[in-house]
Amino acid sequence: MKSQRLATADLAGIQYMGLDGITSACLRAITCLINGGTRIKQAALITCTQDHAFLFFEEMDEVIAIKAGFGSGYSGEGSRGLANALELLRRHSIDIEEFQVSAEFMHRLAYSCLLQKDVDFIRTASPLRPSRWYDYIYDQGRDLSDNPHLLTRHYPIAIPFAIIDTRILDLAVAFPLNEDTAIISAFRRLEDIVRKRTGLPGEGTKLFSKAFMQEDSPLKWDVPDEGEFKGRASLFNAIFMAFRNARVHREIYSGSDNELREFLLVNELYRLESEAMTETELEKNKKAKQEEDSIMEYLNQKAK
Repeated sequence: MKSQRLATADLAGIQYMGLDGITSACLRAITCLINGGTRIKQAALITCTQDHAFLFFEEMDEVIAIKAGFGSGYSGEGSRGLANALELLRRHSIDIEEFQVSAEFMHRLAYSCLLQKDVDFIRTASPLRPSRWYDYIYDQGRDLSDNPHLLTRHYPIAIPFAIIDTRILDLAVAFPLNEDTAIISAFRRLEDIVRKRTGLPGEGTKLFSKAFMQEDSPLKWDVPDEGEFKGRASLFNAIFMAFRNARVHREIYSGSDNELREFLLVNELYRLESEAMTETELEKNKKAKQEEDSIMEYLNQKAK
C-alpha cells in the first residue's frame, strides 16, 4: 500500500492495544481492559472484508483501539478469537455495533496513526444493518454461552491491589513468584499482629478464639447485630482450619486461580482485624459519634 504523509495535528489522540494480525494479543488486551475495571459504554466492531478490529468508547469519552487481530469467514484462530471477544463483550453488557471501513483505515490502525476524522466517522456513521455480528459467534459452531469456561479462561489471574491490606502488600507483589510462600507468610503475619495487639499467647484457632469469640475478648466490632459479630469472629477459625492447617501439614498446589482465592480470603481477615476495636477504642468511637450527632442536630435546628 502506498505510504501516506500524515500531519501530527490530524492524528487522533487515542490509545492503541494489541498487535496487528495477532489474535491472542488482541484478545488479551480486551480481557485486561475489562478485568482492570475499564468502563466501556460502546464497542465498535471495525470490519474490512474479513479483517476485524475494535474501537472502544469509555464512559469518560476516551477511545481505545484494539488492532485487527480478528477474522471471519473461515475456520481458524482469528475467527475463534472474534467469537470469544464478542461473547465477552456481550457478557459484560457492552453495546456492540459493526461498521464497514476502508483498507486505508485499517492500514492506519495497524500503524497506530488513526486520524481524528477516522474516529469521527465511526461516531457518526450508521452501523451495518441488519446486524450480523451475532453470526461471527455462532459460525464457529460452539455456543459459548453454554460453555462459560471457554470464556473464563481468557481472563488474566490478577491481584486486585486496590483492596489489598497494606500490611501484606509486599506479599501480594511477590505472589506470582511463589504463591505458597505468600499465603503461608500472610497467615503467620496475621497471627503475629493479633498476638502483639492483644498480648495473648497461642496460635491459630486458639489465639483467634481468645481474641474475638469470648465475652471478655479484647477485640470487638462495632456492629448492631450479635449474629454479625459472631459471624465475623468465626471466619478467622473457619479460614484457618479450612486452608492454613492443610497448607502447613502437606504440600498443596491447586492452580493459580485457587491460590489467589485463598490469598484474598486471608486478606479479608486482615481487613476484619483492622476494623476490630478494644473497649477503649469502642468507647472513644461511641463518644465521637454522639458528638457528631449532637452537632448535626444543632445545625438542623439552627437551619429551621
